Amino acid sequence: KPALLTALLEEDWAGQLILFERLGDVDADDKAALGAWIMRVVEGMRKAQDSFAIHRAAMGQNPDLVGSHHEHRRKLAVLMQRALHAGSSRPRATLEGEIEAAMIVAEIEYFATAAVMMWTQEEVNAGLNLLTRRLLRFVREISD
Repeated sequence: KPALLTALLEEDWAGQLILFERLGDVDADDKAALGAWIMRVVEGMRKAQDSFAIHRAAMGQNPDLVGSHHEHRRKLAVLMQRALHAGSSRPRATLEGEIEAAMIVAEIEYFATAAVMMWTQEEVNAGLNLLTRRLLRFVREISD
């Protein structure tokens, strides 16, 4: 049973990695394109919604998965940084940049979860606007 829970969790993580890799195909200066990418993350979360309880159970049964989850989020942050700053001559390799990227990944995960589980369409629209502006600031900070 624990091995099955771990495999399901890792399958969902693999899907997230694909979504974040596809961010590289998005024009990082285009708010609408960033918003569309975020909504693809939401749709991915919607498809994985039935496994949310499995995630909690897997991590509860296997404390090592908490470390694996942290490593997974770090990978997402690295992918996001590379994609959003692909055109920059100065990649954001500072500790602050890495932490900011990790925090944005957490914001994206929270937004996607809230959009799927509890928010009204009005809240989703407002949150999407805030999150796309946040990503644009992150992109532009490295460009300045």
